[in-house]
Amino acid sequence: LRPQEVSGEVFSVTRGEAFTPDEVGAYAARLLGYPFIRLPSLVVRAVQLVSCSQYHIRSRLGLRVPGIKPHRFIAMLFFRQTFDNGKALRLLGFAPKVDMKSSMARIVAQWLKHTGATTGLRPLRSFLASVSLVSLAIARLLLLAIRRR
Repeated sequence: LRPQEVSGEVFSVTRGEAFTPDEVGAYAARLLGYPFIRLPSLVVRAVQLVSCSQYHIRSRLGLRVPGIKPHRFIAMLFFRQTFDNGKALRLLGFAPKVDMKSSMARIVAQWLKHTGATTGLRPLRSFLASVSLVSLAIARLLLLAIRRR
């Protein structure tokens, strides 16, 4: 096979496994030792409705909107799909050898190695603690401003 024979072609390369983004997030959280909080679909649908309304209002007013419509992005949380590898196998003779969970484990391991991050709740607790301290400081400043009026 010569490069010009496949030039401009698009190939989907997956293992043929279907996962929802929710399942991917839950697995990544487990690999990192973080808790994963699954939101009820009613809450996600409510956020989707609000983001859809906001997008269309901003668009009609001529304001800047993101390239990917947020409500369409949120809708992907409810889809479980994969792509057909037949074309890559037929034209290139390529078949993936690594499954989704193994590749995620490799990605997380590389991320941990390159960032120096650690797994487990300790880094998450320190992050949440710093967010809490900042929130308390802001609340205190607001109370002081209200009292001065």
